[in-house]
Amino acid sequence: MGRLGRGSARRKRDFGRLAHEAADRLDDDALQELADSLNVAPEALEALGFGDDGAGGYAWPERDGAGAVVGVGVRDSNGKRCYPGSKRGLIFDAATVEDGDDPLIIVEGGSDCAAGLSLGLRAVGIPQAGGTGDSLRWLCELLGRIKPTSVIVVGDADSAGERGAAKVAHHLAGRIKAPVHLAPTPRDASDLRDLLGRMHAEGLDLADAEGRQKCGADVLDELVAAPVVSRDDGDEDEPEAPAWGPFPTDALPRAAADMVRHSAASMQVDEGMVGPLVLTTISAAIGNSRVVQLSSSWCEPAILWTAVVAPSGTGKSPALEMATRPAEQRDGESFDVYEELRKEHEAALIEHKRSRSKLAAPDPPPCERFVTNDTTFEALAAMLSESPRGLLLACDELASWLGGFTRYSGGNGRPASESSRWLPMHRAGPLKVDRKTSKRLRIKRAALNIAGLIQPGVLATALNATDFDSGLVARLLMAMPPTPARKWSPRGLSAAVAGAYAAMIGRLYALDMPEGERGEPLPRELPLDDEAGRVWADYYDALNADLAGQDDQTRAMLSKLEGGAARLALVIHLGRLAGGEGVAPDRIDGESMRRGVALAIWFRREAERIYARLAEGPEDAEQRELIRWIRARGCVTPRELARTLARFAGKGGSDKAKEALGELAKAGLGTIEYPDGRTMTFTPEPA
Repeated sequence: MGRLGRGSARRKRDFGRLAHEAADRLDDDALQELADSLNVAPEALEALGFGDDGAGGYAWPERDGAGAVVGVGVRDSNGKRCYPGSKRGLIFDAATVEDGDDPLIIVEGGSDCAAGLSLGLRAVGIPQAGGTGDSLRWLCELLGRIKPTSVIVVGDADSAGERGAAKVAHHLAGRIKAPVHLAPTPRDASDLRDLLGRMHAEGLDLADAEGRQKCGADVLDELVAAPVVSRDDGDEDEPEAPAWGPFPTDALPRAAADMVRHSAASMQVDEGMVGPLVLTTISAAIGNSRVVQLSSSWCEPAILWTAVVAPSGTGKSPALEMATRPAEQRDGESFDVYEELRKEHEAALIEHKRSRSKLAAPDPPPCERFVTNDTTFEALAAMLSESPRGLLLACDELASWLGGFTRYSGGNGRPASESSRWLPMHRAGPLKVDRKTSKRLRIKRAALNIAGLIQPGVLATALNATDFDSGLVARLLMAMPPTPARKWSPRGLSAAVAGAYAAMIGRLYALDMPEGERGEPLPRELPLDDEAGRVWADYYDALNADLAGQDDQTRAMLSKLEGGAARLALVIHLGRLAGGEGVAPDRIDGESMRRGVALAIWFRREAERIYARLAEGPEDAEQRELIRWIRARGCVTPRELARTLARFAGKGGSDKAKEALGELAKAGLGTIEYPDGRTMTFTPEPA
């Protein structure tokens, strides 16, 4: 059988059954062998449901706050990951955590949780440093259900582990009634499993349950002595998600900057709604014609995958249409040419049949495309095979692209191989399509730019652990602009601004594109001038110095922004060239690199903001939505909330509204006054 019964998992998404099958495959001898390799007690692994993944590794179930299995983690020689379609959940034994009054210990990962159970501790594992949005929410649900007397969050002894433990502790503080301690691993051990291993090396017999529990009691005495954190501590010590910062429109080529400003004003949307889409349209026009050369062995293509995150009804679709209009026009013109050639080809075929010629029939004409909204992988591959410059995928609903990854898994789960098949198109790499149901294709340089739109709630639902683990999310340049209040205005986009933008895009499409002997694209390499090289080196060094201590998701995102800054500089430089700004055509200058770095830093802040949104618990989301609603209206009273919002409707609604407004005031989001001496009035702080 393949790993975890893969075929049956695709027919029915039942991770509980998959975890049970894995546990059944782990016989007593194999269980003992695994326990010995991890330096934990076999009964701890058995209690947690560890099993054999069927392909040389081991597996464990991950659960939601109620104990239901929501995913299966896997570790083998290739590292740690989760089974496709899984959500990253909690690792715990229900019988252990729900029984007793001892403090609950929160540790990182399944093996540390097994070490805690081996020592007789009530332990719960979270999947990675700092947890994920789902795992933190489920952790709050679990703690609310079992109501522990106290909670101790134990961090691994590295910078990422310490930061992650602090994040979890401060997230819990104020959300649960029990005190929350933040403790390092005792006795300078790297983690709880390392501590147990040291005890074993010093003579502890792991088969001696009584001896293990005695050692565990000593460890618990050390842990409970750790300081208690509060919500206020979290505000001071835990880095907050970056606040919204205006999109750096001035970094764009002049014609593009004018387009962003004027179109945003005419549609009454933020410039951050339009700017990323314009950048991607410029990048797609360059396509395979040019790359930026960072060293003799490192080039980056003109490929950007951008995602604008905004609620429905905020002008997303008009922004995409306006940004991509020149590409759509070129695509339409190309298709018209193809239609004429197709008619000529059909006539030639009729003549070929009529003449009964022994020569081969004429080949059909290629249909070069420039933009599409078809998110089907095979359809895109077919279009790319006839479009050497590359394609722009313009997604009015990016969820259709993400949802397409399940097309060949029966809609149940998301195989990593499906999302990873798209990754070569982010680097203009070779693409191979060998489906039995479609033509076999080999594309030497498959260049796909993506400009997409998605709603915040849909994004949170659409993404899962596989998308992060595969590096898909790290490749997205995301923006989540604010939504300004709209007022009617007859003002539209001026023809001069639209014309200058379209002319710039047209000149980029006209850039020559050298070809190899077989017609494959051979992009011209643009090196950095001396000033650009210095700017790039400073950015590269600072970024890599900042990688240490970041959580896995942020580290992956930052690693992609290494080359991302260079790609943005390439797009900016060639846009300036096409806009007649007098730059050199054969190398990237310092000004373009500075602008590319500024954009990369802005996209980093946006990614961190959006990652924080995805990690929100339900209380945070409710509070954020409430303050947003209040700010759009100004001052508000509890009675007005109870009359207007469904969550405060019904009996006791005004009291609930008073409590919610009080929480907003405690969080520093506004002030409470009693203008008439009786009626509570909440005034929000500006965003």
